[in-house]
Amino acid sequence: MSSLPVQHYRSAGLPPEMAFEAWRGLMAPIYGITPPKPEAPPPGGAVTAYLVGDLIANRTRFTAQHVTRDRRRVDGTPDHLTIQLWRHGRFEGEVAGRAARLQAGDVALADRRRTLAGHIAPADTLGLAIPRNRLHGMALDGHGLHLDPARNRLLEARLVSFYGSLAGQPASAGPAIAAEMLAFLRRLFDPAKARDVLEGPELDSGLATLALREVRARLAEPGLTPQALAEAVGVSRATLYRAFAQTGGIMRVIQEERLDAARDALSDPFERRSLTKLAEAHGFSSLSLFSRSFRARFDHSPRAWRAERISRATKTGPQSVGPLQRWWSELGR
Repeated sequence: MSSLPVQHYRSAGLPPEMAFEAWRGLMAPIYGITPPKPEAPPPGGAVTAYLVGDLIANRTRFTAQHVTRDRRRVDGTPDHLTIQLWRHGRFEGEVAGRAARLQAGDVALADRRRTLAGHIAPADTLGLAIPRNRLHGMALDGHGLHLDPARNRLLEARLVSFYGSLAGQPASAGPAIAAEMLAFLRRLFDPAKARDVLEGPELDSGLATLALREVRARLAEPGLTPQALAEAVGVSRATLYRAFAQTGGIMRVIQEERLDAARDALSDPFERRSLTKLAEAHGFSSLSLFSRSFRARFDHSPRAWRAERISRATKTGPQSVGPLQRWWSELGR
C-alpha cells in the first residue's frame, strides 16, 4: 500500500552557491529569493511537502532571506490561497502595497493573487495550498491577511494536527483527508455556520483542539496536569474532562500526543536529535520508559522506526527540486 506522495528537500550540506541556486529554483514558482543584505550568507531552507488530494501541505523552514512575489509570478502560477502558520520567525514587508507583519503564532491567509515583498527572519512555517476552485463556499473576502483571535487559535491547532497526521497515510485516503479539511474551513469561514465551530455544537472539539495545541507546546513538561491545561485554555477542569470524555480521558490523550509527536520526529529526515534528547523533549523521564511506551503503541522500537522511515524517505523523497516544482505548477489542474 503506497503512502501519500511526499517530497523532501534541504539546502544544508550543499556548497553555499549550489545550495542557494537550488533553493532559489525550488522557490521560483512562489517567490523570488535574494539575500536580505548584500553581505549576508546565501539564503536556504528545507521543505517537506505532501500531496493530499489536490492540496499541498508543507512544512518550510527558511534562513534569513528577502522574498518577492511580483506580478509576473502571480500571473505565471496557478491561482490559489495558502493558509500559512508561522510557528517561529517573522515576515516584515508589504502585501499588495500595504505594510504587513507576521510573527510566531499568526495564521495568514496568503492570497497568491496579491504581490508581496519583504524580509523573512529565520522561520518555521506550516502551509496548506488550496486551488482557487476548491474555495467555493468560503466567505474569505472580508478576512484579509490576518484572522480574528478565535479563528486564528483554532486554525493554528488544526493545521498542526493536520500536518502531523499525514506521515504514513495511504495515498488512497488523500481525497477524503482533503475533503474533511475543506469542510472544516467552510464551516469556519461561513458566517452562518461559524458559530457551530466557535461556540455551538463543535465547541467541545474546538476546546479539545486548543488543549491539544497547548499539550504540543508543552510536551517537554513531564508533570503537565489537567489543571494546568484548563487554566491555559481558559476553561474549568470539568469542561476539559468533558471535551476528552469520548477519547479515553485527558491523561491518556497527553500520553498519546507525546508518542505521536515523537513518532513524527523520528519520521522526519531533517530531525537530528538523539533518541535520548527526543525522549526528554517529549516529556519522558528516561530513554527506557520512552522505548517501552513507544513499542507498546507502535509495535516497533524508536530506533527501528527511525531507520525504516528515514530509509523510505530517502527512496521516495529525492534531493531534487524538480518534482516539487511540478506540484506547484500543476496545483489545481
